Amino acid sequence: MAVNDLEILTLGGLTVQRNGETIKGFASRKAEALLVYIACAARPVPRETLADLLWDERPQSGALGNLRVLLNSLKQTLSDHLLITRASIELASPTYHLDAATFEQRATSLTAA
Repeated sequence: MAVNDLEILTLGGLTVQRNGETIKGFASRKAEALLVYIACAARPVPRETLADLLWDERPQSGALGNLRVLLNSLKQTLSDHLLITRASIELASPTYHLDAATFEQRATSLTAA
């Protein structure tokens, strides 16, 4: 992994590391869930989709407000890995590694053989 790479380990519990150092202190479980969701998506995810996913019981305006607060907390820790626009959020590729994606790729290659 290159300098300033992010590693997201989801198999066996969530661990997030930058350059081998564990990152702790995420604002909430929703912040962790948001990070894993956008890593698994591996593409820009519309803000409305994320807001609905995390706060489906709230009106969209309230959910989007909550998402802004959550994104602000994530930016404190991961600003160099997040690509945030007015429309979507994604992780900067190739600056992260997701163990679940590697597992899926290897499993697929084994079943295809």
